Amino acid sequence: MLNIEEIIEIADNQVFEHQGQHLNDLQRAILEGTLQGRTYADIAKEHQHSEKYIKDSASKLWKSLSQAVGKKVNKFNVKSTLGKCSFSSTNIFKGIQINSGNIFKESAPSSENDEMIHKQEQITSHLDLKDAPEIGDFYGRKVELSLLQQKILQGKCNLITLLGIKGIGKTALALKLVDHIKESFEFVIYKSLKSLPSLTQLITEIIYLNNQLIPDNSPHQLSQFKKAIEKHSYLIIIDDVNYIFSKHQVSGKYQPGYEEYGNLFKLLSTTKHRSCLIINSSEEIRQLSKPQNDHSHVFTLELLGLDDDGVNILKKFGLKNEENYRKLLNIYQGTPQYLQIIGYLIQELFAGDTNKFLQLDQPFLDIELTAFLEQSLDILPASEVELLDFIASQKGSVLLSELENSYQVYEPIVSSIQSLKRRFLLSTQQINAEVSLEISSLIRKFYHKLDPRLL
Repeated sequence: MLNIEEIIEIADNQVFEHQGQHLNDLQRAILEGTLQGRTYADIAKEHQHSEKYIKDSASKLWKSLSQAVGKKVNKFNVKSTLGKCSFSSTNIFKGIQINSGNIFKESAPSSENDEMIHKQEQITSHLDLKDAPEIGDFYGRKVELSLLQQKILQGKCNLITLLGIKGIGKTALALKLVDHIKESFEFVIYKSLKSLPSLTQLITEIIYLNNQLIPDNSPHQLSQFKKAIEKHSYLIIIDDVNYIFSKHQVSGKYQPGYEEYGNLFKLLSTTKHRSCLIINSSEEIRQLSKPQNDHSHVFTLELLGLDDDGVNILKKFGLKNEENYRKLLNIYQGTPQYLQIIGYLIQELFAGDTNKFLQLDQPFLDIELTAFLEQSLDILPASEVELLDFIASQKGSVLLSELENSYQVYEPIVSSIQSLKRRFLLSTQQINAEVSLEISSLIRKFYHKLDPRLL
């Protein structure tokens, strides 16, 4: 029967063969503790991490092992599943040969094998995009890609902030940019904040070098992060930053326990280093909203809808009457996610006939698009919902002076306007001496659906 050390080696070999990366010390500790029958709480206490961090790390470990062995692996079956893994006497993993009888023996790898393994580690161990979503087909953004490449490679820009409404294509642009510039960096890493990792967890996963662990609440974690991005050249995407902001609060307010992210963003905005971080958010980040000059190492880009390239999204669905593509593009504001949803709808329920679809009251919000908009609008506090609802009830834009007459207490309205602008759900335009407020036709239609009296 295999002992614990042998099972851990099998796990390490399998993961390395599948992903080109060895288990790190924490993963080995989790696996060892699990095989010993210990709880995540016990493992967390011993290694100075929160129980949630250990659970999240364990979940990723079981996922990696499942992909490597081709079977579902969890803490209950890991011993039996790995124990059943069979290896031929000729299989060699990182210099360890497994012979008949389950006896581990060091092989004598050739210099050719050593060189091959070294090259593989150089290529794969520094590229961590396993959590990045598949972007599929990519449309347009040639100007944005060229600008960002210039800012990063020639302008030595250390911090890029990509902003815009949900579905506008921030993640797709960032990952496409990686394809163009990754060779210029030692480490390329993608991390999303959707799962609400603590700052400690995020930093530990990014700068996990030389088997160093960063304890929770370490006062030196930002200092360690700063040293790492100064010593090495990292290209890091931190996606979905808006998830760590509080719902039903003014924009940019951190959830309890996530305020330390503000210190990270402040550090990044005031520090020059060898690396580049790309921050994606559908809300402005207060620490990164300062005015920038042409020589700044910080650059912010707000993404707008696609122009002519957006029609290619509709073309892939094979929709009829191509003369309507431009009209659909304008109705749905060139937003890639909106066009994907509508293109599929027309294909499935209208037999691809854009003429039939355009006979509906436009913009048309089906179940999918309504749900998508709800995700963006359900986070708003009551004051911002009330303001959007009021603007939706009017025809066209609303003058700021009209709000002064409509609301007894005017000051909170100013804050709501600012907050909605920072969420990219409201825009302002100066006309002569007046300022007008505008919302998209889709948001207007959304509130009409909620209150038929507005129709």
